[in-house]
Amino acid sequence: MSIYQNIQRVAKNKKLSIREIEQHFGFSNGTMRKWQNSAPADKLSRVANYLGVTSDYLILGHVNGESMSEGVHSPKKNEASSLVAAHIDDDTSEEEREQIINFIEYLKNQRKNK
Repeated sequence: MSIYQNIQRVAKNKKLSIREIEQHFGFSNGTMRKWQNSAPADKLSRVANYLGVTSDYLILGHVNGESMSEGVHSPKKNEASSLVAAHIDDDTSEEEREQIINFIEYLKNQRKNK
């Protein structure tokens, strides 16, 4: 699959249109359609973060053996927390990632309450 097709699949899963994403970032209509085998790294990274996945996920169509067809990881809490948790270790289980996300959220709440 192309980068564009992978973005389409993730966007569809999140009930977003390609046009909505392009508008969100101020991209011209059809910009992402050109992203077949490559894409500007800075733009791809921003789109990946917005969708809650990694750039690798959009480029390769899988991460750690999980393919796009097996479903898209939807962050349950803050996207930044999920992205941090996703990069802790390749062998981190889903349950461990959820624990890490919860801990990050706990720390953020503690900081707000000071």
